Amino acid sequence: METKQSKWKQVGTIGDINFVEHNGGPVFIDEMGVYPPELEYVQNMPDGDAYVYRILLENLKLSPLGKLIPANYDSTWPHPVESYTEWFDEDLDKVADTCGITRQEIVDALISENPMARASAYGSLAAF
Repeated sequence: METKQSKWKQVGTIGDINFVEHNGGPVFIDEMGVYPPELEYVQNMPDGDAYVYRILLENLKLSPLGKLIPANYDSTWPHPVESYTEWFDEDLDKVADTCGITRQEIVDALISENPMARASAYGSLAAF
């Protein structure tokens, strides 16, 4: 039996063009469709250290109460819909203020089908 293996392709970058020194990173999509897009986010620290995070750019959608939840949620899941609210949902106003955008703009990016838009939003969350 043959299994699908991922085949990663870089589709862009977020942050500074020199993200290794100034934060940001490349965005990848799996051309085989096995995995969601991913962001490799480089965060430089004041002490000279740097951290690299691999962030899944998961698809999200809005619940009936306007909270961010996994896009694949449906009523067959074992808990009420609001039990699946993303951990960062309550901080989106602060994140948006820090980035100079509105909460709606960051929500729109997080629920976008465009991996670059999601990468930008997840990058803002990482920087926050």
